[in-house]
Amino acid sequence: MGFSVTATVRHPLSRFIEPQAKLVVCHQSADYEALLSEMDAIIHCGGVAHRPSAPSEEFELGNTRWTNDLAGAVARSRSCRTMVHLSSIAARKYDEGSFESRGLTTRDPYGASKKAAEAAVLALREEGKLGVNLRPPLIYGQGAPGNWAKLRALACRPVPLPFANVRVKRQYLAMTALARAIEAVLRQSEISGAAATACYEIADREPVSLPEIIRVLRSASGRRSLLFSGPIPLMDRGLRLLRREGIADALFKPLKVDWRPFAEMFAWQPESSTLDAMKRSVI
Repeated sequence: MGFSVTATVRHPLSRFIEPQAKLVVCHQSADYEALLSEMDAIIHCGGVAHRPSAPSEEFELGNTRWTNDLAGAVARSRSCRTMVHLSSIAARKYDEGSFESRGLTTRDPYGASKKAAEAAVLALREEGKLGVNLRPPLIYGQGAPGNWAKLRALACRPVPLPFANVRVKRQYLAMTALARAIEAVLRQSEISGAAATACYEIADREPVSLPEIIRVLRSASGRRSLLFSGPIPLMDRGLRLLRREGIADALFKPLKVDWRPFAEMFAWQPESSTLDAMKRSVI
């Protein structure tokens, strides 16, 4: 892509998959300003995720405070002009005036910590710098961890699954499309400048249903779909009683993501067919 990359990790790695990138071990207490002295931009992907039982303090430290510290270092840096923060679509429920913010009955510490972290990135506008909060839904692709790995494992079990009558559709994001989006921000940062600083939702073009995903994943593995209709309200309520609201939402709640503002601002195009891209990622 024409970029010189310095990758940062919190712990030493025995193997690094990108030999052309420089690797730096960087703890949360590190001197970020010294690290940024030779950088034009920072892409912040670290944080606490997929930890439903973690205390809220862990999310606040790993997601909010860490992002605040990094954004503060960018604001003071003479060389670094751009910060891309990988937030989450879960932050949307805490936007002022959203339906969830008016009727929220259970607090999501992950979404709340991501929402709180976005403010420091947006404040870079005051320094004449570009701060972009990307809000993706579930990210899929080769090696993608978290909920995608769980969904793949579920689909690959050689047992019938009770999701044939799940008709709601959700949007997802291909890992390759995310990489193109970050590249688009970096390439247009000098053109767009602080005027483009904002929170942007980002996703593939079209929503798909859970049965469609399972059929594609099982077909890619040479298996039959083996789907039957299950008691959706009962399954949904059971997951929520077990405090697995995130899993219940991912399975049974529709999700529509407006990717157009980002595409218009940064000349980016989303993945046109989620099912085709999912199939390619597992073959």
